[in-house]
Amino acid sequence: MLGDKSGLVCVFEDSEALYVEASTNIAKTLQCYIKGGTECEFRTMIGVLEMGASHKNAAQRAKSGPLAKRISRRVEKFRYRVVPAPVKSLSQLANAFNVVADTRYAGPSAMANRALDALPN
Repeated sequence: MLGDKSGLVCVFEDSEALYVEASTNIAKTLQCYIKGGTECEFRTMIGVLEMGASHKNAAQRAKSGPLAKRISRRVEKFRYRVVPAPVKSLSQLANAFNVVADTRYAGPSAMANRALDALPN
C-alpha cells in the first residue's frame, strides 16, 4: 500500500510529537523504525536518549542484541502517521515541522541538548 511513496513520517507518543522525518520510501522507513535490523537514526536516538547507550556504539547496538529488543518494545507503543509529499520539498517540510513542534528527538531543543552533551568535559 505504501510502496515507494515519498512523504513525512511522524512519530507520536500520547499526543506529543516525538520525531518527524522526510522519507523517500515510507514503507522502508516504518519497517526500519519498528523492526530494526538496519542502521536507523530514530532507533539510535532512542537508544542514546532513553536507554543510556553510548554515542560511539549506539547505532550498532540499536540494530541487534538486547538494546535493539528494548528499543523494539519501546517503539511498539508509539503511533505513526504518514503524509505524502513531493520529493523536492521533503527535507524542508520535515525541518519546518520539527522546528514548529519542537519534537523530542529532532526539534531545536533536542539539537541544542545534543550539542551541549557532545562538548568535552
